[in-house]
Amino acid sequence: MAQVICPQCGAGNLRRSHARGLVERTQRKLGWKGYRCRHCDWRGMVWVGLSPQELRKAKFAAFLMAGLLLLYFLVRLIFFLAH
Repeated sequence: MAQVICPQCGAGNLRRSHARGLVERTQRKLGWKGYRCRHCDWRGMVWVGLSPQELRKAKFAAFLMAGLLLLYFLVRLIFFLAH
């Protein structure tokens, strides 16, 4: 694995950081990993990519989420038009 460099200070002394909230958990599923710099205390997400297996899972999850959102908006539209 390649060393991750801090985008703020350029140090290579980063440690993994736990995901906080739904947005970061979703980013983690799409190949972004959370890091914190031990030198400047920067915290954020860094793109590290996905393995082929993770990519298949991410595509399936994105397809499922898109379908659920479409269903939700259709139900809302039908409810709105009915009233």
